[in-house]
Amino acid sequence: MTRAAEAPPASGPDRGQRLHAFDALRAASILGIFLWHAGLAYSDPPLRFWPVEDPARSWTFAFGLWFTRGFRLATFFVMSGFFGRLALTRTTPVGFLGQRLLRIGVPFVVTLVAYSVWLPHAPGGIVRLSPASGLWPPQDLRPLHLWFLESLLIISAVVLLLALLLPRVLPAGLLAAGRAWFGARFDRGWAPLLLVPVTVAILRSQGGQFPRTSPSSLVPDPDALLYFGVFFTFGWLLHMQSGALQRLCRHAWSWIGAGLLVRALTLIPLLPDGRPAWAPSPHYLERSIAVSDGDELLVQIGTELYAWLMVFGLMGLFLRLFRREIPVLRWIADGAYWLYLVHLAPVLLLQWALAQVAPEAVSPGAAWLRFGGVVVGSLAVILVSYELLVRYTPVGRLLHGPRRRPAAGRSAAWRWRPPDADPSA
Repeated sequence: MTRAAEAPPASGPDRGQRLHAFDALRAASILGIFLWHAGLAYSDPPLRFWPVEDPARSWTFAFGLWFTRGFRLATFFVMSGFFGRLALTRTTPVGFLGQRLLRIGVPFVVTLVAYSVWLPHAPGGIVRLSPASGLWPPQDLRPLHLWFLESLLIISAVVLLLALLLPRVLPAGLLAAGRAWFGARFDRGWAPLLLVPVTVAILRSQGGQFPRTSPSSLVPDPDALLYFGVFFTFGWLLHMQSGALQRLCRHAWSWIGAGLLVRALTLIPLLPDGRPAWAPSPHYLERSIAVSDGDELLVQIGTELYAWLMVFGLMGLFLRLFRREIPVLRWIADGAYWLYLVHLAPVLLLQWALAQVAPEAVSPGAAWLRFGGVVVGSLAVILVSYELLVRYTPVGRLLHGPRRRPAAGRSAAWRWRPPDADPSA
């Protein structure tokens, strides 16, 4: 999640060249997670699982959340699988597991402890997210947004085990043929459809219109691990066929356009009486809504079509648009892990604080102004703290490996181009 990718030539990976498109995609992905959380307080209808409800709300937030819900996490897991396989090529399997435990497990535990200590003392409804005791180990504490790290640890270990075992039990010719077949599919317009039946089947077994996220306890959900494990494994295999990445560019815009159309059509069965009435119930942003089995199947198929079309489309689009390094995106990509870990606290605090300001202002315009305040204020705190307290410190070394300070006279970190040879994630 925190590493830069490498740009491979057609014949295979080249360790001396970066894939700047995936730097940009990683930066965009984590910013998408951040914006999602920043907008939850302003959704109309309100979201019952979010502890802060601002009196100013707008249906445009709910609409935007609906369109980003289907591909945010899917893209995140695909990128994690790609970078995970990249990390494995730079070390041994034992070293890979050690790095996962160090760079994912340690931040997960430390951040979870910090949130469990802070949340019982948080103002307003934020305290709803805290355990009953407020002490460690947590009692009925949800892992919050950190569930992703817990799931990533487990999925990484399982996929590594399969990667080590399958070559021992399957003929080499069969594996080679499978890799060749997989790589040859990238330039086909129907490529995103290949894994739709797999994830639809998992979604059907879970029940509900969307995959489970944010579990209610520290015990991970097996169905969610299986579902997101498919996307992680796809990213892992994608790195094995990285010479074929440029083929994704051919249909990028078509995939994105088709995905948005599918998403719009999928919304219809979830609206009251099939019409665009923005009423609080039924709640089309909830994971499970009371709809007929036929409508639920249509929504599930549409959800997975959308996810895969957007994953393929976004990768192709970023490969087309970001062929060269953009220093500010590289800097944000380096700080993405820190942003992911800590953003929930400033977002919740600013949402709560701004809701106390002019509570009589309940127009959609007021909602957008407060949303802008949450975004700007949170990003300022997080990115400044990253540059001053994390980037060149032992914390930064833990999260993303060492970084060298810019030369004298070049104080702006985002203008500095770090060396290409980064340590593995």
